[in-house]
Amino acid sequence: MWGRFADVIDDEWACPTPALVIDAGIADANLRRMQDRVATRGWHLRPHTKTHKTVKWAARQRELGADGLTVAKLGEAEVLHAAGLSPLLVAYPLVGQDKIDRLTRLLQGGADVTVSLDSRAAVDAVSTAAKAAGTRIGILVEVDTGFHRCGLSEVDDILALARYAAGKPGCRLDGLMCFGGHINRRKDPDEIRHLVRTENQVMQAAVAAWRAAGLGDPVVSVGGTVPAAYSEAIDVATELRPGTYIYNDVATVRAGAARWEDCAAIVVATVVSKPEAGRAVTFWSR
Repeated sequence: MWGRFADVIDDEWACPTPALVIDAGIADANLRRMQDRVATRGWHLRPHTKTHKTVKWAARQRELGADGLTVAKLGEAEVLHAAGLSPLLVAYPLVGQDKIDRLTRLLQGGADVTVSLDSRAAVDAVSTAAKAAGTRIGILVEVDTGFHRCGLSEVDDILALARYAAGKPGCRLDGLMCFGGHINRRKDPDEIRHLVRTENQVMQAAVAAWRAAGLGDPVVSVGGTVPAAYSEAIDVATELRPGTYIYNDVATVRAGAARWEDCAAIVVATVVSKPEAGRAVTFWSR
């Protein structure tokens, strides 16, 4: 399985361990494959950069056709903006004065930013930043489709927050977002397909209510790598936010979203003790 790494991992390995080894060719092929899949569906691609956390790969994703980039926090947005990469989606609510101040500086620097959120407090925060910067910020209202982390589950609550955001200075109401994190660790294809369909139905209901309320045609942003492999069960999305696909891992392989040969990363560790057959101890601290 890992024979292709043999030319760099041998008895003469000089790099301190643990060390992350990336096969750049495999990673690039993974990026191309996802870009082609999304293009076939007519969706936009806004990959999540939290998997690789590198400007180089983010730039490559944009070069291959990604319409924007997703980040998990402001620090990542600041680095990518400094590298000239945009537009950026911060896929986590920004609340608190420190976040307002940093977002304000980011917007004042000309960053094209959209945020996902699920509360009036978060709307107020980004509105304050946008007003201070003299610009507008995109808003995606997050929907809980079963992961039970961030997101609203009731249609009335979704619409109420959307209307509130639409009326706040500096806010541009763009649409809806969801993240089915509960899907990613499943192994049974039928179960995964069922969960993806269920998520799709939840988003369909939200979109129908959104349009009926006169809010227009929303961006419908869904993630991530595993649902993308079951995209035939999705018909409501306008954009996809996969992250793990660049390297893939055991979970994506077991979920049927990748093959072992699509895994681009391994961790090299040093065995420091083999006290008995079947037991080894590795050194994980540098």
